[in-house]
Amino acid sequence: MEAHTAPTLAYLVNVKRKLYHSTGIDDTDFITYFETNDLAAFNNLMISLASVPENKYHVRWGSPTVLGTIHSPEAVMKALAE
Repeated sequence: MEAHTAPTLAYLVNVKRKLYHSTGIDDTDFITYFETNDLAAFNNLMISLASVPENKYHVRWGSPTVLGTIHSPEAVMKALAE
């Protein structure tokens, strides 16, 4: 666990993280959710996590990082109408 935690310590101030453990979803054992307004810190966090030795075993899923933003329902409807 220390190998996974050490690279993230510098970003705890700028990037919120939630870790969800899952069972019964094929061989996927966890999903991590990140939230931040500091995209540079998030980018550097992703680079740091890529250096974790176990990361090389993620060949089946590749690099499953999905980025998104949070908007009000009104803003979403306006964007979809354009």
